Amino acid sequence: FDEGFFYECDVNAGRFRRHPTCEGGNAWEMHQAPVKASYCDSFYEACKNDLFCTSDSRTFFGCEEGTQCQPIGEIYANGKDLCETMWGDAFKYETNERDAFTWRFEPGQPNPND
Repeated sequence: FDEGFFYECDVNAGRFRRHPTCEGGNAWEMHQAPVKASYCDSFYEACKNDLFCTSDSRTFFGCEEGTQCQPIGEIYANGKDLCETMWGDAFKYETNERDAFTWRFEPGQPNPND
């Protein structure tokens, strides 16, 4: 859910749109937006035993009815692999967290991505 809120609601996400004019193909598609390594690693650790659909592409976009499910830890090697593969090339794992986006923050608090 955090990815969806960031993608749809944070004005800062616009800096990493594949199509700057939001036209063509998937107009709102993200491309190489830096995500905190700690978030990716935590996501992986929290969900590595949860079932997720898988396909040859290992992306969320390859999930269709009847797609096989496997534990996330069998689909992705680690947090970096998860964040850089699950959504295609929309996000990149960023170890310098000052240069990375925060997908989630508390309502009423300043946006840390500004």
